[in-house]
Amino acid sequence: MRYDFGKVYKDIRESKGLTQEEVCGNGLSRTSLSKFESGKATPKYENMEFLLRQINMSFEEFEYICHLYRPSQRTEIMQTYLNTSSIFGTSSLVNLFETCQDYLKIHHDIPIEEIRDMLEIVIYIRQHGTRQLSIQVKQTVKKLWEKIEKQDTWYESDLKILNTILFSFPIEHLHLITEQILQRLEEYKNYRHLYELRMAILLNLSTIYLYNQDKNTCQQICYTLLEDAKKKRRYDILAIAYVRIGICTSNDHLIQKGFSLLELTNETSMLSHLKKEVETCYQAKEI
Repeated sequence: MRYDFGKVYKDIRESKGLTQEEVCGNGLSRTSLSKFESGKATPKYENMEFLLRQINMSFEEFEYICHLYRPSQRTEIMQTYLNTSSIFGTSSLVNLFETCQDYLKIHHDIPIEEIRDMLEIVIYIRQHGTRQLSIQVKQTVKKLWEKIEKQDTWYESDLKILNTILFSFPIEHLHLITEQILQRLEEYKNYRHLYELRMAILLNLSTIYLYNQDKNTCQQICYTLLEDAKKKRRYDILAIAYVRIGICTSNDHLIQKGFSLLELTNETSMLSHLKKEVETCYQAKEI
């Protein structure tokens, strides 16, 4: 890890053939840039943002270069966790959990603590299901919920926590916070970094309400999920939405429409799962 950030910046600037005057323009004094590049001062956030914008570089890329063209351990943990939806096998999650534990022995880092706690819950659910949580997992869920319950507003990190602990809530409690969750997701609908999480939360909410036989709420959520899936061309999610709306409204046509989409995209595992869901939850209209 290089801590001479100013020298790193200077090397990048010069490699791009930019002078201090060209970088600063009318937005920053040349003296301020000189002090930064010589290690005599650290720029304020808005000035650093300006300087990186002038060399067409993100904070993430600059940090990567400062770490000698390797992601920091913290960045690796964060990036790996973001990709957990694509990790198959609990062993990978256990390894990440242990990495978090090792990291936290040295660093005080609240976001990594939250990732560790969420991993603990996800690992347990994968191994044992959601019907009977252990005392330890219940305590972890309680700790995470108490943190965000007292907040006036939920942000991306809070929505990630909510998505992890949704299945632990009694349905009566989930009813009390669903509208707040949906409202916050609506406010974030144009934030591209939240697209996948938004669909995951909607999908999980629809699952919980369907299996608790609240078809009206499930239907409402699935219509939102349907529109999201269309915009993002997520045909697997689109199929789930069609099938679940079909179940909730006793509409055979929509159910078959969902099945056909999965057959066309060769999503055999999802197709099998949804057929079982229809067998469990669907009641055809009486003629």
